[in-house]
Amino acid sequence: MDSVEFGRQVADLSIGRVGYEDAWHLTVPTLGQTNVAQPYGDPSVVKINEWLASAQATSAGSFIELYNPGVVPVDLGGMYLTDGAAALPVDSRVQPLSFMAANGYLVFQADGSSGPGRVGFRLSTAGGTIRLFDAQSNEVDKVVYGVQTADVSEGRTPDGAGEIEYFPVPTPGAANPGGRTIVTTDLTLLEERADKRVLVPTGTISDDWKGGKSFDDSAWMSCKGAPGGVGYEKGTGYQSLITLDVGAQMYGSGKNNTCYIRVPFTVEASTLAEISGLTLKVRDDDGFVAYLNGKEVVQRNFTGTPAWNSHADSAIESNVQDVDESIDLSAFTGDLKAGANILAIHGMNSGSTSSDFLITVALEAVLAKVQSQ
Repeated sequence: MDSVEFGRQVADLSIGRVGYEDAWHLTVPTLGQTNVAQPYGDPSVVKINEWLASAQATSAGSFIELYNPGVVPVDLGGMYLTDGAAALPVDSRVQPLSFMAANGYLVFQADGSSGPGRVGFRLSTAGGTIRLFDAQSNEVDKVVYGVQTADVSEGRTPDGAGEIEYFPVPTPGAANPGGRTIVTTDLTLLEERADKRVLVPTGTISDDWKGGKSFDDSAWMSCKGAPGGVGYEKGTGYQSLITLDVGAQMYGSGKNNTCYIRVPFTVEASTLAEISGLTLKVRDDDGFVAYLNGKEVVQRNFTGTPAWNSHADSAIESNVQDVDESIDLSAFTGDLKAGANILAIHGMNSGSTSSDFLITVALEAVLAKVQSQ
């Protein structure tokens, strides 16, 4: 019996046993004839060429791409890709008999799983390091990258060069574009003072209030103007943040701990095409569930499925001077629509005898725009 374990192969080349030791080698196809070894290039020329840390809408998935600028194939078997860790991870070692074509590319999925064509770590969206080592543990290449944007890759331009650029259209396994840069800007989609409609429910209503479908909220209470908060304060602290006081509906024995808030906002079609990041800035005393156009995007200090009379898991105090949390909603940029949108908040107090309650929200986007040099 005989067998061979091999990795990535090169088009129009074979693998076969060559030499007196019958060692496996990349070969020129010679059906029915003596095997002929294909010359290898120096693996030290291989470059970390492109990477994508956050894949939300693109089908490429998070990846690391290598590039061989040489004129002959390279044997990558036994080489390592790491995220900068001191120890070389066994599950990120390239499978034996893995080859890369001359002037070719090889893509590894950076999804944290082991197996052929994958590395055993994920790339950090907050920035990090990627290192490539040869089979003798010598460093071949290294890149240090900064904060990454969803669905925007980064890499060398042109292929194998020293200059690093952002690529709004990732190109795994293909040539990198050159001569372009990406400029990011922040845009407030929804201010804290934005107009709102508010209801303290007395029973079950249609889930359509969460957005994504037609819903009439004209009979709800109106919250207009700065500062924009919804809540009440029976002591001191939140008065400067509250536009709509709901103490009459929520404070006291037997009152409801739930408050529904709908915040409409508009996104221009041209803006929507450039949105690559989304952040919800919130103050909450005591808890909430947030929906974007009907889809739940986050919940805080609440466990389970919310009902019309749900309450927060515990009592907490909100920050008067700044927001309590900036929550990354970049995974939900695809749920935004050109035109009218709804951010819906199911606010919850911990108890109807609590001395205060507060919800404030703002929604900010990161726009990524390509500029030619």
